[in-house]
Amino acid sequence: MRECIFCSGKANTREHLWPEWLGKLFLQRASKIELQIGQRPPKPFRALVTSRCVCKSCNEGWMSTLEGYAKPVMTPLMNDLSFRLDNVQQWLVSIWSVKTAMVFECVNRHADRFYSEHDRRTLLAGTPPPDTAVWIGRHAHSNLVDGVARRLYGSKTASNPFAEGYVTSLVFFRLVIQVFTLRLKPEFKGRSVRLNIKPGPWNQSLAQIWPIKRRFAKWPPSLSFSNSGTSFEELSKRFLPSR
Repeated sequence: MRECIFCSGKANTREHLWPEWLGKLFLQRASKIELQIGQRPPKPFRALVTSRCVCKSCNEGWMSTLEGYAKPVMTPLMNDLSFRLDNVQQWLVSIWSVKTAMVFECVNRHADRFYSEHDRRTLLAGTPPPDTAVWIGRHAHSNLVDGVARRLYGSKTASNPFAEGYVTSLVFFRLVIQVFTLRLKPEFKGRSVRLNIKPGPWNQSLAQIWPIKRRFAKWPPSLSFSNSGTSFEELSKRFLPSR
């Protein structure tokens, strides 16, 4: 039997890729539900898809508690209600988003996992892994559900600090979430580096909620994602492979 990704116990239960309360909303409202991991083409998937990657204790314990606290914060965001997220709400949505990214990569159980045991134990202790950032944005359409996970690999050039990274981009109706975890080469750790990012109106279309920079994060941002403007697909590809 596989091990629980969070506590190394037996993975004797199935975790919903999306929480059950969210999956039920998908069935009622979503016009398209897709999932894409790596370079494989996106494909439709069941709203209540699960992965056997966690134990019963985690699933019915802290993960269930997290869902209970996250639901009343995320529901108004998905329903396009404008409000400000305080420090606790920013932390809460960030923890939920990183947890979802970690479960998301387990859907492809044959692939090498990016997130390490140390990363998951760090999350279990209440903090996203080091060098992780989380942003939220708004989508112009209210009937879309999509998820894209991409692994980025660095170059072998000695002057390039980038070792690898993992980007998970999610959209639930109006709410857009992006999680990015960066790994630097050992000799560059603790130093400020510049990432290779595709040009775009990211400052106007995303609000950073982790690391927390402001006491209140305003939602929605001034620009929204749409097919006629900056698309969700462009967002999922904004972090480019290292040069």
